[in-house]
Amino acid sequence: MKHWVFDLDGTLVDSGFAYEKAVELIFAHFHLPCSKLDLQKAHLYFNPYEFFGLYLQNPADVQKAINLLLQFNMEHVPDIPTFAGIPEFINELAKQNVAISVWTGRDFNSARKILDHTGLGRNISRCVSRTCVTNTKPMPDGLLKILNESNHASDSVVMIGDHKFDVHGARAARVKPVSVSWKATDPQLLAEISDHHFNHVGDLHAWTLNHYR
Repeated sequence: MKHWVFDLDGTLVDSGFAYEKAVELIFAHFHLPCSKLDLQKAHLYFNPYEFFGLYLQNPADVQKAINLLLQFNMEHVPDIPTFAGIPEFINELAKQNVAISVWTGRDFNSARKILDHTGLGRNISRCVSRTCVTNTKPMPDGLLKILNESNHASDSVVMIGDHKFDVHGARAARVKPVSVSWKATDPQLLAEISDHHFNHVGDLHAWTLNHYR
């Protein structure tokens, strides 16, 4: 394999709490109640326009919610850690002289800042987010952009993510899908629809580096 593409949130970094806090603050701004079910629903939508559109009827309010989300995303960057073992894994993978990219459903500016803040950006030069393309996950636009920019054939690329949309996007781009569930809510489903599934960073690390032994 020549190119390893990773999802960011829930795969490389543990950011779920920060996103939920942002949603709570945005709901409070519009004087809306925010239940546990609302927070669970927020994780199902990779397009925040669609999510906030469920609760806000005025397009101007939806855009305001998006602007607040972008603001909160940037403010919370210092609070977002990598999952244990991820920095070491990415460092070892980079030594194999392969391309490493990120395909994420969050906005580009906060994604790039997270990569730089955590140090992952030293080995991950390419980042494509939902704000870089017309359609976000599960549409494969972002992954296809990565393939085009890197000039790598799809059969030499692996996509690793923690959501079914990562798997669906990889399938649509004819890229090998690998799922992980450090914190995924439905690991059994992920295991059923992906080519390989891992519950621990160490197991993914070993499987990945085994390609180069």
